Order: sequence, then structure tokens, then C-alpha cells
Amino acid sequence: MKLQEQINRIHSMMGVLSEDRTKKFEAFQTLINTTIDNMKYICENNNTEDDEYISFSACDLIDSSLKVKLIDFTRGDQLKLTIDITYKSYFPYLNEDEFLFELKDRLKILIPIGEIEVNRYENLFQH
Repeated sequence: MKLQEQINRIHSMMGVLSEDRTKKFEAFQTLINTTIDNMKYICENNNTEDDEYISFSACDLIDSSLKVKLIDFTRGDQLKLTIDITYKSYFPYLNEDEFLFELKDRLKILIPIGEIEVNRYENLFQH
């Protein structure tokens, strides 16, 4: 095989791999968004006779115009997601740990997550 053919083959393989990663990235982001929408629905109906329950501190964060953006993911023995969390709340501090616990717990049902790491928290409320 000629050198140029080998280079073309490597480039095509790299394109396939990056495309595959992009599709997985989009799928994980969609999964996170759907899970948060489901959690929001549960928060809105917490006082019903439904068996599902989410802590009030997690619901406070979900109700504060929450946006979760997937920054990176790594696959090893288990999946590790790195996310950014932005919200808008006049409370100076919301308990993000409860939200992360709930999110990880619900995502574990769908995919084998080992860890969710938060890259950045940001409260967009202007005091």
C-alpha cells in the first residue's frame, strides 16, 4: 500500500471515530436533558400519591432555570461525565449535591455511570 493511501485510510478512520464520538456526545446530552425534564415533572407533582420523590433542595435547583451542559465524557470501566451547571436563583447558595445525587441515581438506571464531575457551577442572578 502506498503512503498516500495509508494516510487517506487513517484520515477516514479518524473521521469515523470523531463522528461516532459526536453522536455519543449528543445522545448523552439528550439523555441528561430528558432525565432533568422527568425530574422537573416529579418535583411539580411531589405531593401527589405517586411513589417517586425528589428532595426539596434538588427541586429548588431544578426550578431555578437550570441548564446542564455536557462538557466531556470518558469511558473506562465505567462512564464518567463532566458537566457545567448554570441556574438563576436569588438564593446565594443552593445545595447542588442533592441534585447531583438524584441525577446520577436516575441516569444509572439507563447507562452505567461511575461518576459525574461538575466542571463549573454558575448562578446567573444579578444581585
